[in-house]
Amino acid sequence: EQNELNNIMVNDSVFKIVYLAQFHKHKRHLELITSLKNYLKCKDNVKLVLFGDGKEMRKIRSLAKAFGIENKICFAGRVDRKYVPFYLKNSSISVVLSNVETFGHNILEPLFYGIPVISSDVGIASDVIKDFFA
Repeated sequence: EQNELNNIMVNDSVFKIVYLAQFHKHKRHLELITSLKNYLKCKDNVKLVLFGDGKEMRKIRSLAKAFGIENKICFAGRVDRKYVPFYLKNSSISVVLSNVETFGHNILEPLFYGIPVISSDVGIASDVIKDFFA
């Protein structure tokens, strides 16, 4: 899957939606793919890239398959921190849907690289993300 991930990330014709989060209930992967399923089905050039691992990953993979969008989602697994800048710089947009964020790195890091972030109102999100501002 590493080759697939790298091919996706360097392909400028693909719109890449990334989520850097462990697969735990409070990170809300279930809600993310449920809300994006129709969009992913109708867009050829869009990939949802989910970084991380955890006890909810198997359930999310099964749900993606049931929705018929498993080919639109790249389950990237846990990546070494030293590669995170490369993946973020090559992303189109980042999402953070979790109910709990302790430090907010997954909100701040994409913003640092100029990547738009869509986030739930968690942690520092309301302080650093402003509607319609780059």
